[in-house]
Amino acid sequence: MLPLLAVAQTVTVVGDSDCAHWSQDPAAAKASWLLGYLSGMNIVWSGEGKSPRNPLGHFTTAAQAYRWMDGFCRLNPGKKISDGASVLFFELASKKQP
Repeated sequence: MLPLLAVAQTVTVVGDSDCAHWSQDPAAAKASWLLGYLSGMNIVWSGEGKSPRNPLGHFTTAAQAYRWMDGFCRLNPGKKISDGASVLFFELASKKQP
């Protein structure tokens, strides 16, 4: 997984901000950005035929993703939101389907 995260850090991620901003002001726009990023990753993952087919299926509400990101950003204020979103996505992808 680390090589994939390293690649993700070398590409342009439009609208990304850092965790310090997430923690100071978790505004609706940042929350929507997070959901869009995760959804995009989920679409590509599924389109590539990877398993499990729907990693985001582990969530029942968007608030679960927000709470996870709150914790990530509290521990990693210098990281980008996209870094946390990538970690979250691959954690979900490593779990068995619900």
